[in-house]
Amino acid sequence: MRKLVPAIRAARIQVVIVPHHRWREGDYVGWKHVNPTQVVSNQAQAFAAGTWDGEFHPEFGPRDGDVVVLEHWAQSGFANTDLDAQLTQRGIEKIYLLAELTVWPGFVEEVKAILKEALIPTLREPGRPPVCR
Repeated sequence: MRKLVPAIRAARIQVVIVPHHRWREGDYVGWKHVNPTQVVSNQAQAFAAGTWDGEFHPEFGPRDGDVVVLEHWAQSGFANTDLDAQLTQRGIEKIYLLAELTVWPGFVEEVKAILKEALIPTLREPGRPPVCR
């Protein structure tokens, strides 16, 4: 990433950043459908706003001209964000994905679900939020 991100910027390719939700007091209160990763995130106060793990790494954070999409709450930068609208409004039809995945012990079992979501379409049950099967 240390070589690729500067090369992308030097080539004047549009950088779009899709940050994970930063934990805040009251997250998930009243939610009916909290997935296992969100339960662990909430317990760990993962990426808490205003803390070191809630900030961008200095080398990879937004720069002038970058597009920063709304924070995603689960394992997908596509679901429940404005990513599609941001790409559509800019006429971007081809994307290259560069992702960083941080896994600590509480998330090890969830990696399978994250990979599964990335590899197969999300299924939707009537009246229920998207779930990965």
